[in-house]
Amino acid sequence: MIDVADQPAEPEVSTTAGTPAGDGIGEHAWALHRIGLTAADRVAVLTHHAGHLVSAIANTVAAGATLQFAPPFPGTDIGAWLRDSAATVAFLSPPQLRALDTSLPDLRYAVLDHHGELTAHDVRALRRYAPGCRVLAGYGTDHRGRPLTTYQVPEDHDPATAALRVPLGHELPGRPADQPNTVGEVVELRFGSRRTGHLARRWTDGTLEYLGHLGANPADDPVQTQHALRDLPHVTDVILTEHPDSDGNPRLVAYLAGGDPDQDPAALRQYLVPRLPDPLIPIHAFVLDGLPRTPLGDYDLAALPEPDEDDLAANVYVAPRTPVERQLTEIFEELLGLDRIGVHDSFFELNGFSLLATQMTARVRDTFGVELPLREVFGSPTVEGVARLILWKQTEQSDSAALEALLSEIEAED
Repeated sequence: MIDVADQPAEPEVSTTAGTPAGDGIGEHAWALHRIGLTAADRVAVLTHHAGHLVSAIANTVAAGATLQFAPPFPGTDIGAWLRDSAATVAFLSPPQLRALDTSLPDLRYAVLDHHGELTAHDVRALRRYAPGCRVLAGYGTDHRGRPLTTYQVPEDHDPATAALRVPLGHELPGRPADQPNTVGEVVELRFGSRRTGHLARRWTDGTLEYLGHLGANPADDPVQTQHALRDLPHVTDVILTEHPDSDGNPRLVAYLAGGDPDQDPAALRQYLVPRLPDPLIPIHAFVLDGLPRTPLGDYDLAALPEPDEDDLAANVYVAPRTPVERQLTEIFEELLGLDRIGVHDSFFELNGFSLLATQMTARVRDTFGVELPLREVFGSPTVEGVARLILWKQTEQSDSAALEALLSEIEAED
């Protein structure tokens, strides 16, 4: 713990608009007035990214506040440490924020190192443990501790209606972005010669929105998967990784913290199919007590369990292969209001119910000319299973017709 209250540094003032007045600590204390930092504050520093760390120190020294450095993560309840330290301000990263699970009555501001991964769910989780806490996010903080953009989450921020990601916000005075410079344009975010490698879009009020890495398709943003999974009861955090499926195509694997350890994979798929396009539905999901972390509080991806071949093959989308499966898939999709149903998907696991099943058998009768008892549909509810029932019934009808024709010929001869 470092107490610098006896010698606060006065912030330096620019003599020309947008032009720094010097290289003193005050120049880099960009958050000082944004969060009302004073000598009475106790600033907890959890972050370890160089620029954000410099920013934490510069702002604390400029205010003459008390500086507190967090201990290593493994074996440490970081939430309890923040509570016992009576921290009023914390500089941290989104993964560190997601590790909190303790009431923090003294915390009034969280300053987040934001690289596009801070979400509306994170804001809601923080407010659960620190109801009066505000959030200030800084993006692209350089080695001098100054971010490229900042965003102060409004007090009336509603995660249920807000964008899935917390916006990047506005540029600091004197450091405008070169692009995007047109409202709605989706391009790489650039500041002079500095290329960020991130896609962004500018809103009508000038706010910059993060849309993923350069080359990614914003429509297939995995944050949608993360959001849907964190909506599940008791899920506190989610990591998504990519693994090749049996055909070598990259597919998502999900790691859930705090969820139901007996989560039925079929039920999870049933929950996700109406909410996400197929590329964003994890091929497998692990439910863990907690996500592994490094001593610095980041995710330890190397410690995550690896899915085996059975895990990766279990939920692979398989397109219809025969004319019967293709027609039947169309019937399933129309009745269930879904797209891209595979042959191994179950009618009832995709929110089908008895009345819809009755409509489905009626459509099967009109399309294929066979009657399927509901009890048989309940026994084989996948596209593949129902298609097999249809072929069996058609074979039975064909055999019966052939037998009747033969009997008619015998009777005629008599």
